[in-house]
Amino acid sequence: MFKTNVHNRTDMTKAVKMQYLMSKLTDRALSVTAGVPPTEDNYDIIFDALVEKYNDKRVIASHYLDTLFSYKPIRTESSVQLGNFVDKFGATVAALRALDIDIGEFILFYLANSKLDEETRRAFETSLVEEMPTFKKLLEFLSSRTKMLSRVNPGPSNSSHSKACLFGPDE
Repeated sequence: MFKTNVHNRTDMTKAVKMQYLMSKLTDRALSVTAGVPPTEDNYDIIFDALVEKYNDKRVIASHYLDTLFSYKPIRTESSVQLGNFVDKFGATVAALRALDIDIGEFILFYLANSKLDEETRRAFETSLVEEMPTFKKLLEFLSSRTKMLSRVNPGPSNSSHSKACLFGPDE
């Protein structure tokens, strides 16, 4: 919204844009600008630093899905409640679509990833090269990690693997 309403406008000087930008920043976003004087000459530097830090499609898409999945069910039909639902749910879906991602693929990834333990999620994040992982990439990672864990920690927890080895591939 800032980009459309302020940044892209040609009738505003960078000094005015900087003043507006700085007035809207708080907490961690404000700390991104620390050490860079808020001058007209530094507007692009500060704007680019903020975009670099916060323009993460996956984080934004996850936020939108969190919003959709946590939306409280409507208990009693009313024009006000249905109107609020249409406005809020519809706006969130429109924002998700505006990210220009494969929404179905991302929902599968989001659901599967949310069911994993923190250590596995962290290992997966470390393995990533791209910004938007796919469900397929997550499954490939999990398959590889499963094999690694069964090699590193052989024992009772791998009994199904042991049974498969006893019977061989043809039985």
